[in-house]
Amino acid sequence: MSTVYSTVLHGRKINTYSEVFFMALFPITNPETGEKKSINVSVHDITQWYEDNKPWVRDWSEGCASPAGEGEWKSKLVNKHSGWKTVLDKVKNAPGSNAKDLY
Repeated sequence: MSTVYSTVLHGRKINTYSEVFFMALFPITNPETGEKKSINVSVHDITQWYEDNKPWVRDWSEGCASPAGEGEWKSKLVNKHSGWKTVLDKVKNAPGSNAKDLY
């Protein structure tokens, strides 16, 4: 049995958790006009959305991973928020921990 939630997300009434769970933000572009926007569409409905909106295509430059400096993902939070170093040190020093190089 599912729990029913009632809320509004981007102007659309959401009735169940499953509707929220499968929604995704897709960056799209119209190659004819150069217009760019992002849409919230169910991952199950995106193919149909593209068929119904022919000029629009996925903008992979906005939605794909961007390069980051090597090692940055490990040190980003520690450098921004000094409290993370303390948290990660506790994880590394916990009995039975296999964590080694966390930052």
